[in-house]
Amino acid sequence: MRVQTPPKQLAVKRSPTALTAKIAFVGLTFTYLLAYALAGQMMIEPEPEAVIHPIESSAP
Repeated sequence: MRVQTPPKQLAVKRSPTALTAKIAFVGLTFTYLLAYALAGQMMIEPEPEAVIHPIESSAP
């Protein structure tokens, strides 16, 4: 227990900076993944439509 208490004190001293860094990192990662997912949907959705429309227009 004597060995465990100093790391806890150091963690408490470092926690504000580490917490801010973690929050910023998680926020940026979440935003990046969200933007990537939205961009992926935007890129995937028009392609099938572009492929389907010429087929429909050429069929009749």
